[in-house]
Amino acid sequence: MKASATPANRPTNSMNTNTRRGFMNRVLNLLTASRIGTRLIIATTILTIVAAMVFVSGFAQEDKRQEIDLTEDAAAARRKAETPTEKKEISTVQDESGLAPEAILAVANTANYTFTTNSTSSLKRTAGSGVDNIDMSTGVGQLLANSVDDTASAITPIGFDFFLMGVRYNQFSVNDNGNMRVGTTTVQAASPYSMPNGAVPLLNPFGNDMRVGTDGVIVSKVIGTAPNRVLVVQWTNVMIRFATAAPGGGTFQARIYETTGAIEYVYGSMVTNAAAPTTYTVGFSVNITINNILSVNTTTNTSSTSATVTTNSYSASSTVTQLHSTTDGSRRAYMFAPPTPTAPTSLTFTGVTTTGMTLNWVDSPDDVAYAIYRSTDGVNFSYAGAAASDATSFAATGLANNQSYTWQVYAVSEGRLSSALSGTQATTAGTICGTFTVGPTFIIIGIAFLH
Repeated sequence: MKASATPANRPTNSMNTNTRRGFMNRVLNLLTASRIGTRLIIATTILTIVAAMVFVSGFAQEDKRQEIDLTEDAAAARRKAETPTEKKEISTVQDESGLAPEAILAVANTANYTFTTNSTSSLKRTAGSGVDNIDMSTGVGQLLANSVDDTASAITPIGFDFFLMGVRYNQFSVNDNGNMRVGTTTVQAASPYSMPNGAVPLLNPFGNDMRVGTDGVIVSKVIGTAPNRVLVVQWTNVMIRFATAAPGGGTFQARIYETTGAIEYVYGSMVTNAAAPTTYTVGFSVNITINNILSVNTTTNTSSTSATVTTNSYSASSTVTQLHSTTDGSRRAYMFAPPTPTAPTSLTFTGVTTTGMTLNWVDSPDDVAYAIYRSTDGVNFSYAGAAASDATSFAATGLANNQSYTWQVYAVSEGRLSSALSGTQATTAGTICGTFTVGPTFIIIGIAFLH
């Protein structure tokens, strides 16, 4: 909005106000006398001289400013020019799904995950890779140091978007008790030592009251490249169970997979100490109710979605028989794989403005939610938001004017993304309109000539 100059900050012209008024009065007197034609010529000459003098005077001021009334469109154009270039990576801003998790969890169901197990896995190889691609001895991030007890790690980026029961996450934290929480809130440091923990999104490769051994550590590392990355979290030499600090005997991994949304647990040496045994849990949960829990019986290698979590036992000063292995290629692994949803179809755009548009599509028959991504270069995409199950549109706001956007709409199952439905649409261009003012002197000139 154009600011009005106050008398205190108006620029002072070299020709003062009284002098200008004197010239104007003389011109008017001439126009009212006889011989109108001659006097008009004289008046025109005088006005020309006055205009030239004022014009030079106006531009002689050092503090002269041009002020423009901008419409909202033009302001948006200016903001676009001042906005940094979009980061060439997936956004790490955590907003979970963009929807209330309750709305998504009402549709998601742990029974839709496919549970599988084998005893031929490796701590050095991701599922289906066929090669040793995990080296947790180098390039890792330390989450917790040796000897810590009842301690939670800092919130740490996953490195990609991970969907659990239809809800999007890109951060996590762990504790020494075998718990991994996804989301922006830190995992509990101590009790409860295993799942479930209310409505907390909790992964439990081995939930028990433990501590990191004097020779242990908890670390993480992202393996692979987009869109097939894997986050590997390894508990190395933890004490099963809690006791006075000593070397640990338990090593295991939790892995989460980009795009497929799969969760995998793999076990190495699992040796217990002399402390009194307690039970442990394996699985994951997002609530305490049926179909929001998936727990594993490690004796029968079966899973359950019951609200009553399966607990497992072990003996002191022994091995966790069902999980223990000392050789890669013969490790026990548990995999939880969500179903592949059908992709939406027929992407169109309506209500296109300078700062927004609405995306429309034909609904997928088996989605839990939708995830929408956008890009300004067609290569690097950032998360734009979510739409609920059975939705057929998404209102995109806060866009830059006159900018082409490439969109990707994914149907999301409990954890897996469909193939992308893609399309490109540009916002409309903004315009500049309003009043252009160069000092008060020129307005006076305009009035003089009009009269």
